[in-house]
Amino acid sequence: MRVNNFMNFCFCVFCVCTLSSVAQSAKKQSEMINPVRENILLLKSIDKNERRLAIDGLYNELTHHLEPAKGLDIRNDLMEYIQKWDEHSYKAALLLGKIGDKRALPILKAVLTESQQITGIMDDRYIIAPQMQLACLKALLLLRDRAAYQEVKDLLNADDVETRGKGIDCILYAKRQDMIPDLLPLLDDKRDAINISPSGGAYYLRICDLALNAIFDIINVSISFEVQYGKKYSDRQISEMRSMVLKLEKSKNGVSD
Repeated sequence: MRVNNFMNFCFCVFCVCTLSSVAQSAKKQSEMINPVRENILLLKSIDKNERRLAIDGLYNELTHHLEPAKGLDIRNDLMEYIQKWDEHSYKAALLLGKIGDKRALPILKAVLTESQQITGIMDDRYIIAPQMQLACLKALLLLRDRAAYQEVKDLLNADDVETRGKGIDCILYAKRQDMIPDLLPLLDDKRDAINISPSGGAYYLRICDLALNAIFDIINVSISFEVQYGKKYSDRQISEMRSMVLKLEKSKNGVSD
């Protein structure tokens, strides 16, 4: 009898612990989802500052993983918000790309075209148009839009470093491994591109540095040196990365050395 009572007691303890664990998991998931739902509602606010805080919150919560939005259809809300042309509406475009729903393609294409046509300072969207344009292009590239693919290739082939840098940024965002070969020629471009020095100093990363960082971030190959943003790479390191990528491309295409 005592044995049975002890077994029943152990079983009850097990059930309580299990239910507690499930409840804690459910509570955690609820706490993750609630801020997303709240911010989605605030995107419709008439207060521009509230909308900005809401899209910032969504972007911070969802840009690296979409788990907090699981079970919520936020696509339509983001597509509606992007058309408000708020200061941070571009973040809605980036989130639409991450969500991966191709039903967002028409609105992203429309906003991209609209942003490209804003050329005069009399349009109050003039200042944010370049950022919106780049964000839509990134999202379209991630969604495998053919026209965006060609447009990004054109950016990489441009003469000026700023445009080339935008092309690299697009590929890095979209993690387009199939476009790694398009980055290889940029490993030869030693021109300064981005000043990352704080306090008005001057420390420039070159196009080749940005291209190498993007390649490594996308394919994460095993190489002999450390890769990190802010670092300038030697000719030997750049050559090693190029050789590694070419080797991987040959292997992928079934070509042996």
